[in-house]
Amino acid sequence: MSDNLVEFNEEFDYSLVESAKANDKKYVIRGCFSKAGVKNKNGRVYPKKVMKKAIEEIKESVEKGRFIAECEHPQSPKVNIENIAALVTQINMVEDGSVLGEMRILDTPKGKIIKTLIDEGVKLGVSTRGTGALKKKSVVNESGITEQINEVQDGFKLRAIDIVFDPSAGEFGSPEFVAESVDFDSFNDDEDKQSINSIFNMLLR
Repeated sequence: MSDNLVEFNEEFDYSLVESAKANDKKYVIRGCFSKAGVKNKNGRVYPKKVMKKAIEEIKESVEKGRFIAECEHPQSPKVNIENIAALVTQINMVEDGSVLGEMRILDTPKGKIIKTLIDEGVKLGVSTRGTGALKKKSVVNESGITEQINEVQDGFKLRAIDIVFDPSAGEFGSPEFVAESVDFDSFNDDEDKQSINSIFNMLLR
């Protein structure tokens, strides 16, 4: 049996503020939005081929400036214009299943809230929002233990990637603790940082 999927995996994201001029800041959120092929904290797994297909389907919308982020994570897949805070400008999935992307924070009422939070050093996250179906499965994990997962089925549709304050639940209340995140501050080795930057350079060409 399949269950309706009205919201999807929540992810920590690396937030970046770039100064173009002294009083002209460009606000960008850049990082790993999701990761396919692994179990998330909600017990869901979306296969790489399912996520890759969903990303390919939204690329035209991204190119046309029609794929957005709302401030906070609504339950409905419908976009509320009043809540739009950012525009997704780049998105792609790399070989290991990481969904990398970039968002530009807009000068909307909700976008201004996000800009203020970034200026004040608040760590933000993102939550991918989509619709589709789940199928419960039993799988053997890396430790040899059988566990239950909810596998996202073919036909999953990405609707938005929202900006949230607390994308975790319970003991994972801090975004830094989300396993599927890419936290640039956690890379202490210059070679690791260069490796991550090279991925983004390839993505953002």
